[in-house]
Amino acid sequence: MRTSTQIKAEIEERFGFFPPFFEPALSTPDVLENLWQQTLSAYVNNPLPAIFKETLFAYLSRYCSVPYCIVCHSCALRPLGILGKDVLKLIAQPPPKTPQDLDTELETLSQQPIPLYKPDSDASNDLASDSSVEQSLWRCSVFVFLQPSQAQECRAQLRQLLGDVMYAHLVAFLSYVKFCHQWVESYPELCFEADKRAQLHLAPLLEEEPNLAKFFQNYNTRFKEERQNREAELANQVIKLQQLSRKLQESEERFRRAIVNAPFPIIIHAEDGEILQINQVWTELTGYTHEEIPTITEWTERAYGEHKEDVRAFIARLYELNERLEDGEVTITAKDGSRRIWSFSCAPLGTLLDERRIVLTIAKDITQGKQAEEELKKAQERRFRAVFNQSFQFSGLLTPEGILLEANQMALEFGNFEAEDVIGHPFWETPWWTYSVEAQQRLQDAIARAAIGEFVRYEVEHPGFGETTAILDFSIKPVKDENGNVILLISEGRNITEYKQIERALRETEAKLQAILDHSTTF
Repeated sequence: MRTSTQIKAEIEERFGFFPPFFEPALSTPDVLENLWQQTLSAYVNNPLPAIFKETLFAYLSRYCSVPYCIVCHSCALRPLGILGKDVLKLIAQPPPKTPQDLDTELETLSQQPIPLYKPDSDASNDLASDSSVEQSLWRCSVFVFLQPSQAQECRAQLRQLLGDVMYAHLVAFLSYVKFCHQWVESYPELCFEADKRAQLHLAPLLEEEPNLAKFFQNYNTRFKEERQNREAELANQVIKLQQLSRKLQESEERFRRAIVNAPFPIIIHAEDGEILQINQVWTELTGYTHEEIPTITEWTERAYGEHKEDVRAFIARLYELNERLEDGEVTITAKDGSRRIWSFSCAPLGTLLDERRIVLTIAKDITQGKQAEEELKKAQERRFRAVFNQSFQFSGLLTPEGILLEANQMALEFGNFEAEDVIGHPFWETPWWTYSVEAQQRLQDAIARAAIGEFVRYEVEHPGFGETTAILDFSIKPVKDENGNVILLISEGRNITEYKQIERALRETEAKLQAILDHSTTF
């Protein structure tokens, strides 16, 4: 390990003098070595442009309670060609206080080629080629130093624009400035008058800009006032944050109560399967408490049984939602074994602090409605069958393709058939029609015509059960929906056998009478 004398000699050789900044470390060679190496890597040999480093160092030193840094680094600007009036303008300018104060700078940086600095080129040329770009980089760096908790966007923009190498050098430089402030504040006796930079350049700067002298003379008062102002601003921000926090808590509590007291079942669940909340109605209708179903796995196991895997796969896809989804009707099993029919709606709620996506699922219990609907359908079915089966005609319902859907009791009894013998079969292939290929073909033709909207009617002779035969006034009528599309066919056969027999007897009687009349006229 080198001695303090050796390290001091190297510092003097590099600067041409021994800055008072290093004097507190002379008695501890290892600390002095560390201090010197930091100075070399983060400041002296840092490839950031010299004027960028010195203006930034001078300005940031406004926020150090000891004037050593601001005076010395202001003086270091004079050899770089900066006049006293420009030094005062630099260090007296107000800092950016919020991210919104940097909208213009961030917009400027976003339009630059990436990366702005190329490792094989001169950083001074890259960073100083455009004054607006350099100024934007400078102000963003100030904000990163002064407002680190609000500087996420600035850091991201600087890193993207500078590239990893130059961004690392910038971070090292800002960290070094912060360390220097802490160091000189720990040794407030450090005197800038003993620093050669001040000895050579302070007087000329003050001569060029007398107001700079007032700035330095009132530095302690100015620093205290600015610190008090910053503390007051910070206190106001804390108060506003506390107020916002209370409002947020109140809003969250209102939301929680709305969920808990909602008149329909609600569940909130996260993408890792955790059920975050279920409300009272959910528990009342299913019988399950949150403790009994802490996860989606538990819930689907209990509520869906053998369908659980399908339901879990569907729920897993919900976390990709960007808008509300109507899930349709699902049957669940409650704790007491009863079945309930629920209609689900799902909506994304964003993410938690740990980045887990969450979904709100609302259920509408439609069990009673479905039961009432089923009872109504059954009642309508009973009424339909009562009318359908009490008809004295042979009636049937067909699809437009001719498949028999229903046949009334009169038609079944005529052929001595059971419903299962004929339902679901093409009408022309049922036993009523298989007695004649001609009759089957004629029926197929009638069905095809009725399927396109034509009412078809003709007489047909039908063999019935045993030796019975009937003559039917047969028709097929199309049933259309509101758009004019044929959705059903109604077949009807009115038994006109007796009428035909009477008609035949009348014709025979008329023929006999006519024969008698004809015979009587021959005499």
